Amino acid sequence: MNYIDFPVAPSTFWSPLAAPLLNEWNRLNRRSATHRRIAEWAIPGCAPAIDLDSLLSLVGLFGDPRDDEADARLAAVMQLAATDDLAARLALHRVLPSLVAVATRRARKYATSRQVAFDDLVAHAWIVIRTYPIERRPRRVAAGLVRDIEYRTFVRDHRLRSADELPMSDGPIATEPDRTVESEPMMLVIELLRDARSAGVDAEDLRFAAEWATGSSTVELAKSFDLCERSVRNRRIRVAAGLRTVALDHTERRIAAHAA
Repeated sequence: MNYIDFPVAPSTFWSPLAAPLLNEWNRLNRRSATHRRIAEWAIPGCAPAIDLDSLLSLVGLFGDPRDDEADARLAAVMQLAATDDLAARLALHRVLPSLVAVATRRARKYATSRQVAFDDLVAHAWIVIRTYPIERRPRRVAAGLVRDIEYRTFVRDHRLRSADELPMSDGPIATEPDRTVESEPMMLVIELLRDARSAGVDAEDLRFAAEWATGSSTVELAKSFDLCERSVRNRRIRVAAGLRTVALDHTERRIAAHAA
């Protein structure tokens, strides 16, 4: 097999919306345990000694969307992502620029916070990545991920919310993404809340997160927690940031434990 065994310059990407994720990515890339984990993967055309940034370029970040080889490498990562935290994290990082663009577009059109929109997208991204039907949809993977994440965040779930929330869609969607079994994503949410409780996250914040995760609208959350709607939106930003920190710490611990 012909390996690409030379360093590939990583594509530069920065956004204040994604700052915690970008900082965490740099920490992961400096860990020897991360590199040992990558060496266990069988990604087509990639040398076992490759690092995260080089692999990110090889799965197509800022590359030609018609690059079939990069698409095949991302599909191989997605095969692992259902059960491998680091592979799921790589897939998320691959689509971060697109998620920032989606958040900016949605926020501008509907006069909401870019950070709220982005945090909602990232929360749904974990579920989409973990449950993506890669066997049935092995091509144009990045585009499929972004489409499914946007659909989950701003179309399907918002059909259950009150009219004060963001409109359901800014245009027609040709096809609805594949439905997935909801029990596994809910177990992921439960596991995250348990980790957050163990990490000392405030009990009221956990109750807020649980109600938010079940699809409660801004109005419903405001009534339940005796807050104004603006305070609900601010609390969503704060709670999402706290849970994201717990999730990233959990991912790092699992990677280190696997490599031990």
